[in-house]
Amino acid sequence: MDIPGADNSNAAAVPRDQSSPDGEGAGIRSAPVASFFTTAGWGLLALLAMAIGQSSIIFYQWAQNNFDAGYLATLKDNITGVTLTMSVILSLPPVLLVAWLVARVAGRSFADYFALRWTSWRNVVLAVVGLVLLELGWGLMSSYLGREQAPGIDVFKVAHRDGVVVLFFLAACIAAPIWEEVFARGILYRGWSQSFLRVPGAIVLSSMVWTLPHLQYGWYNLGEVFCMGLWFGYMRYRSNSTSLTIVVHGLNNLAAALQAYYILTHSWNALKRTEEKEPDCSRGARARVGGWMEAIFPPVTREALLPARLRSFVAGNAWGSRNQVICGDESGFRQSSGRLAGFGAPPDSQGAGGL
Repeated sequence: MDIPGADNSNAAAVPRDQSSPDGEGAGIRSAPVASFFTTAGWGLLALLAMAIGQSSIIFYQWAQNNFDAGYLATLKDNITGVTLTMSVILSLPPVLLVAWLVARVAGRSFADYFALRWTSWRNVVLAVVGLVLLELGWGLMSSYLGREQAPGIDVFKVAHRDGVVVLFFLAACIAAPIWEEVFARGILYRGWSQSFLRVPGAIVLSSMVWTLPHLQYGWYNLGEVFCMGLWFGYMRYRSNSTSLTIVVHGLNNLAAALQAYYILTHSWNALKRTEEKEPDCSRGARARVGGWMEAIFPPVTREALLPARLRSFVAGNAWGSRNQVICGDESGFRQSSGRLAGFGAPPDSQGAGGL
């Protein structure tokens, strides 16, 4: 009798990995077919493990305050950078433990079951270029529509205030991409792609589940997160490599974190340099795009690569972007932190728990 999730085949009759396309992953042994509900059950267990890991830092700090009920009551309004960053980092071990159990039950090695293998540089370039185009598209659409990010905890600003910037980068660029990709493109995609959903359904459903823990962002930004999940899912399918999506996910978060750092620090520096001058707060969405492009294209690169009209747009609008924090409109910063796929507020703080 075949047992879902267990190794029911011998070495001489192991099918190809059905989650990879023709020409990708040839010769790689596949885990047995896992049922839809078995995979869903593992996914729920992983989310529970994530919540326990996130809550552990809050429990520890509560214990440090002698289990004072007032601490929990004021946590939402007095969140610290240590709490935010450690809630992300402490999510990693329990999720990896659940993933190890999944591979163990399937009778596979951890690396083989979750496709922790490298891929061709062609796939790397395609994944990065596709992600850049996706971000550019959403950024320009946000500018055109004048969309503003909903208020929430600005994780980088809190981390900078509390002097834990290094911890923030570790959480956003390493811990979050690893556990999220093992969860979404590992546990969920791996099982559902071999159920009745097949590959397309697995990509869509795993992306939807991956979007849910990002509910601290507005509905508009959830659409961006979902589209990012679709792209990661496609690249997981194309390359048969979860290592690729982990790396690209980390690069995305690193770019967003550096952008947030640039906008925040330049806003403060601009305020110091122009105390006698009123900051320009009137440019709104155009300023966000101008500042974003200024952060990506340094002066020499702008002169070499950008058309004159676009250089003029950047020069004319970037100042407003840097001044949004000064003016009290931190939407430019929130848009940066909102792109930190997988970096969210912990339980009992603003927004949904999870990453």
